[in-house]
Amino acid sequence: MPMAQPTKFDRSKSEHSADEIARVLESDGIVLLPTETVYGAFVRSGSQRARDRLFALKGRPTTRGVAEYVSDVEDAERRFGPLPAQAIRLAEACWPGPLTLVVRTDPSLGLRCPRHPIFPEVLARVPEGVVGTSANLSGEPAPKSIQQIPTTFLDEVDFALADEAAVTGRASTVIGLDPRDSEVPPSFRPVEWLRPGNLTPKELAPLLHPRLTFVCTGNTCRSPMARAIASELWPVELLGTVDFRSCGLSCAEGEPASEGALAAARKFGWDLSDHHSQPALRAGLLGSDVILVMTESHRRHILSVLPRLAPRIIVLGGADGIPDPFGGSPEVYEDCARSLKRSLSRLIKEWVP
Repeated sequence: MPMAQPTKFDRSKSEHSADEIARVLESDGIVLLPTETVYGAFVRSGSQRARDRLFALKGRPTTRGVAEYVSDVEDAERRFGPLPAQAIRLAEACWPGPLTLVVRTDPSLGLRCPRHPIFPEVLARVPEGVVGTSANLSGEPAPKSIQQIPTTFLDEVDFALADEAAVTGRASTVIGLDPRDSEVPPSFRPVEWLRPGNLTPKELAPLLHPRLTFVCTGNTCRSPMARAIASELWPVELLGTVDFRSCGLSCAEGEPASEGALAAARKFGWDLSDHHSQPALRAGLLGSDVILVMTESHRRHILSVLPRLAPRIIVLGGADGIPDPFGGSPEVYEDCARSLKRSLSRLIKEWVP
């Protein structure tokens, strides 16, 4: 029996629509929803019966994968386990948005977090998540309007939501990623460009380089100086391009470097004038290939929250670490800068092949 006319998306009634969509999914139904790219057909992730219906409707081999839809990185890791640092960087920068990440496990895991506002509400009501694919017959173009979806397809879905203004018609970019955890020293891991889309290789390139993050307490003295020093010492021709970041375990956002750090940096030829403090965030740490901390207490603090980062953390300065110069004399700041430079010089020499 043909389904009723598709429901038009109304933000003011989105909770009601999400409730109805969740009921259909829980009953092993197929729902047709707009994303910011094309229209997709979705079923409950844990329902094999619904998956079989979806593949039969599309005329698609069951060996072909479908993307798992998630609300954010934490939702993805809750359901599927730890993601590699490169995946977390890409997801944090591009989700919600037109990027599908395929982690090359066995079998591969495709992850998608669309921008359309109906998805957070639906996923909140279906904790196991949904899987989806474009709402077209296999081999046909992905639809950017309801009118482009074959009637035979529409007649078999159990609920359809229309939002023509939200759909661009260009598919998401799909890239394949190495599933292994980060290595020390960091190394560039190429990706597979599986499908071109809204996001271009040029736009995503800065997120693909390994990330080194320096961590101190307030992110106004030691870690910004360490970042500047590492940028000066780093042998790009031997170790490749990396992305240097810094953050603090106990700091406000947007504070400038301290006067002492600014003065010491100027003396050694480094410029910290554009530095603004950033608090250490879960995603930022998980998205770092190497985390360089100033003291053992910093390491312990991070591991108390994220124990899986143990292989990636390095304490600078040896057994005593790098003492905090905050509030000290110019000489104290300069000694701190020298200690950072010595420690980083030794470390980089160890990493050079």
